[in-house]
Amino acid sequence: MMQAPKLIKALAPVHDTLDDGTDAKRDAGELLMLLNKMEPNEYALAKALLSIANIFSDEDTAHRDLISSYHAAVKSFYGRAQSAEFHARERFRLISSLSDKDQGDYDKRLFNQEGMTYVLEFYLTLYKAIKDAPTQEEKRRYIEHREVAMEFGRAPGLWTDMVKDEILEKFTYKILNNDLREEILLGYYTFKETLMKLNVTCDDGGSCAAAYDRISLEEVIGGFKIFLEVLLRVFEKAGIMELKSLFFKPYGDKPKLNTISL
Repeated sequence: MMQAPKLIKALAPVHDTLDDGTDAKRDAGELLMLLNKMEPNEYALAKALLSIANIFSDEDTAHRDLISSYHAAVKSFYGRAQSAEFHARERFRLISSLSDKDQGDYDKRLFNQEGMTYVLEFYLTLYKAIKDAPTQEEKRRYIEHREVAMEFGRAPGLWTDMVKDEILEKFTYKILNNDLREEILLGYYTFKETLMKLNVTCDDGGSCAAAYDRISLEEVIGGFKIFLEVLLRVFEKAGIMELKSLFFKPYGDKPKLNTISL
C-alpha cells in the first residue's frame, strides 16, 4: 500500500467529477474507501481496481498503451488475489476441522512433499546451476529461457517459473501456519519484484532474452540467494532438517539444511 497516497490524490478529483448515482461513481468511491484503509482486503481491492477500468474510454487514443497496460496489470493482480482468497477459505475450512497437532502434521507433510520437491530442491538446483555456469551468457540462460536442461530433465527457467506463481499454488498458499506462510510470501514477492525488473522478450519459437537496463545480473542472483536463505530458514522452523534428494541433489545426498552454503 506504499502507492496508496498517490492513488488517492489522483483518484479523488476524478471521483468528484463523476455523476452521482452512476456505477462509475460508486466503484471509484469504493476504491477510495479501500485505499484509505491500513490493510484492505486484497481481493476486494483487486475487484475495485478492475471495476474502475470502465472509467477509461476506449476512444482515448492518446493514452491507449497506458490504459492497455493498466488493464493487463489489474487483471493479473485480480487473478492472484482471487487465488489467494480461495486458498484462504480452504485454510479456514481445514483449520476449523483439525486439532493443533493435526495442523502441525499437515504442514510438516506439505513441507516434506510439495515444498521439498517443487520449491526448495528445485530452486536450490537452479541457483547452483546459475552460480556454477562458467560464463555470464550461460548464467543468463537459466534465468531467461522458458525451459532449461536440468539433471532430472527439462524445467522452466527462473523468470518463467516466477511469472507463473506456481510456488504459491502448489505450496505456499496451502500452509496453515500464518507465520511460516507470511515469511515465505514476503521473501517471494521481494525477490519477484527484483526479478520483474528484467525486460524479457520471447520470439515465436520460444527463445527468450532479457535487457538488464534496470537491474544487473549480479543483483538478480543476489536476490535469488536471499530468497533461498528465507526458504532454508522457514523449512528449518517447520522441522525439516535435511533435503530428501529424491530427484534433485544440488548439494549432495540428503545434506543438512544448516550445512548448505549458497
